[in-house]
Amino acid sequence: MFNPESVTSANFIKGRPLVVLIHGYTGHRDYAPNPTIRPAYFAYDEFNIISVDYNPLALEPCYLQAVRNLPTVANCTAQLLDFIISSDIIPLDDIHVVGFSLGGQTSGMIANYLRAGRLKRITGLDPAKPLFVFASNEYKLDQTDAEFVQVIHTDVFQRGILHPSGHTDFYVNGGVVQPGCDATTMMTTGECNHNRAPEYYAESIGTEVGFYGYRCAHWYLYMLGICRGGGPNDQIAIMGAHTPNTLTRSIDAFPQWSRARDSQKQENKNVFNTSSCLEKPYRCPHPRIKFYLYTRRTQQTPELIDVLDPESLYYTHWNPSHPVKIVIHGFGGGRNLSPSPDMRKAYFTRGNYNIIIVDYGSAVTEPCLNQIEWAPRFGSLCVSQLVKYIANHPRGVPPDDMHLIGYSVGAHIAGLVANYLTPAEGKLGRITGLDPTIFFYAGSNNSRDLDPSDAHFVDIIHTGAGILGQWSPGGHADFYVNGGTSQPGCASSTIFQTLACDHTKVTPYFIESINSERGFWAGPCPTLISYLLGWCEPKDSEYVLMGEHLSRQARGVFYVTTNAKPPYARGFPGKNRRTAKTSEYAGVRRK
Repeated sequence: MFNPESVTSANFIKGRPLVVLIHGYTGHRDYAPNPTIRPAYFAYDEFNIISVDYNPLALEPCYLQAVRNLPTVANCTAQLLDFIISSDIIPLDDIHVVGFSLGGQTSGMIANYLRAGRLKRITGLDPAKPLFVFASNEYKLDQTDAEFVQVIHTDVFQRGILHPSGHTDFYVNGGVVQPGCDATTMMTTGECNHNRAPEYYAESIGTEVGFYGYRCAHWYLYMLGICRGGGPNDQIAIMGAHTPNTLTRSIDAFPQWSRARDSQKQENKNVFNTSSCLEKPYRCPHPRIKFYLYTRRTQQTPELIDVLDPESLYYTHWNPSHPVKIVIHGFGGGRNLSPSPDMRKAYFTRGNYNIIIVDYGSAVTEPCLNQIEWAPRFGSLCVSQLVKYIANHPRGVPPDDMHLIGYSVGAHIAGLVANYLTPAEGKLGRITGLDPTIFFYAGSNNSRDLDPSDAHFVDIIHTGAGILGQWSPGGHADFYVNGGTSQPGCASSTIFQTLACDHTKVTPYFIESINSERGFWAGPCPTLISYLLGWCEPKDSEYVLMGEHLSRQARGVFYVTTNAKPPYARGFPGKNRRTAKTSEYAGVRRK
């Protein structure tokens, strides 16, 4: 609760507008949008500006908790505004809320708590996407939250939301890639695109040139080059601080007459520590990270592998002639939680395998959510110790003959193992990433993300792309199931259930692929839009089999459509009938 006396004694300028700035994830009062927008307003005229600082509630890497805290931030901000209005300091009609990223979604939630009436104006600067795509309007910015809601989109494929949210939505340069945001910038491309929204808005305050955009019926029409503007009958609108409140919806407006500046990367390394966090010392092996070996003979009685004991492997039912699968679960998982049990059952139905489940479930538990970011890096070090132990053992196999399968965070753990293997020690044979998580791994840093250099062959299956899973391709072969998001059969009454369903749906798809006779046949397509519109007709020879039996010669991006219920596989969509099983399991290790 704020101190009323501090408000009444503050030096508000009567008769001048009030602008409320709300930062995003990991931000603070001197981070975007504040350092660009505040000076721009003051250079333009007299303004009252309040910077909402909720940094302790939005610290890296606790994104999920930050989202949960937003209603509290909105409630507190609404209480402050109600007091300012009721005290006749600033009238309701002179208040403008500007929110960036998570702050953009928070600005919409203020309407849930403001008692004085409806805000006159809200500007959302690339409102955050993760966890908001399927949220109800009560928990995100929409045009009912103020008399006029303007939204500026600059990063719709990664951090920002794609769908229109206001009375007027501007998609700058398509809302996808901003000029100057490439590998040479100091920040990741996605972060650069995202941060351009407050920079563009700041420039709009005092520019004499202006950001003018033209109306387009749908975003995809612009992306397909059908709607390009410049015609005599095109509806033109100015974007930013001077957009009139009376402007009706103008979708896909693309300003083309202004420069943009690169932002500087802001890093926040503060974390919360609780009793549930991984205890010191941080050395491998660690008691909270265990390796359980399952074979056909020990399906119900797994055997623990001790990487410090050279005799440990001799005491197990390990068979070096059988294929090796190392399975790494995601956050909140374990050896007896999805996808491990069903995956083991599917493999043993097919043949003999050495299946090692990496169980680090107790190392990353709520409320120690901060460790979801750094524990995987530590976990990958321990997994690399396992890989080296097996490779150097008299009854072992080289890394080239190992197949790592990682779900969510586990996919990145699998990729990070490569950081600890020298060329002399070998390279992992294959890594399969099952919807690698987007959180904390949305950049282009190959030492932190799963990427093609991590194994001889990397294949990735996307089912919650851009929401809980990564959007960008990260392997030799990437599969976007049903477009990469919005999986059939996943509609739910709550946002968290729907998003979780999309993310977890990847595991039954892969598990079914192990023994499916139909198979998940996927074809290439130039763009996602073309796939969604049904414009792609690959040749029969271009289809590849997604999942366990994928050819290692597969390269590129592929799209596959599934059924809503098991069996999910639809079979070969081409003209000539083909089956998934091209060869029978021989019970020997295969590269």
